[in-house]
Amino acid sequence: MFIGGMLGTAFGDAANTAFPSLGISPGAFGLVGMAAVFAAASHAPIAAVLIVFELTGEYSVILPLMAAVVLATGLSHLISRDNIYTLKLLRRGIDIDADAGTDRAGDDGGPLYRLTVGEAMRPAPDPIRADHGLAELAVRLSSGRYGAVPVVAPDGSHLGFAVANELVDEADDRRDDVSAGDLARRLPELVPAMSLHDALSCLADHDATGLPVVERPGGPPIGWIDHRDVLMTSYRGTARPVDTATRS
Repeated sequence: MFIGGMLGTAFGDAANTAFPSLGISPGAFGLVGMAAVFAAASHAPIAAVLIVFELTGEYSVILPLMAAVVLATGLSHLISRDNIYTLKLLRRGIDIDADAGTDRAGDDGGPLYRLTVGEAMRPAPDPIRADHGLAELAVRLSSGRYGAVPVVAPDGSHLGFAVANELVDEADDRRDDVSAGDLARRLPELVPAMSLHDALSCLADHDATGLPVVERPGGPPIGWIDHRDVLMTSYRGTARPVDTATRS
């Protein structure tokens, strides 16, 4: 902010000296330079505009200010994809963009891109018959790792999944005539070849139940996965043995 303000004011002073008849205000150039340099360094143009407004309360230069911020941010992106914060982390060996598809070393991406759902999934819960009551369903859900169990018809066909939070709602209503089949519903399905990065976006809204892994849409689950499985698999995929000889 200081460097941008000084450079902008110096440019304004030079322009005012060269063209005194224009009545140029060096302070206005200082505001614009302050926001432009900060936006270029941080890759955060909106934040730069808001910070300068908050510091100065000056809104008369909003159009040139926004134009300078956009231009500075665009040029900064062309010069380097890193901003002042990620560059400091990179110098310490921390690359937070390693999961952005391709990393700086030319690898095939971070562990969330390299690893698949098939590598992280656990065995699917044993199914429960559709004609079983709420008491049996509650026992199955309470003893399982995930908050859902597959539901099958008497002929073995897959009907969907009974979810724990819906069981709680039915229990609160004290309905004894509800069966597991009545609670069966579809959950978003994952496939074994899907990357863990893509799976996380699906799991974000189902962290209490996890999601089934299927070979074909609407088919019975061949596995199950939740965010804990993703974290553990990602950790195993990035862990490296420590060379004790190099430790001080």
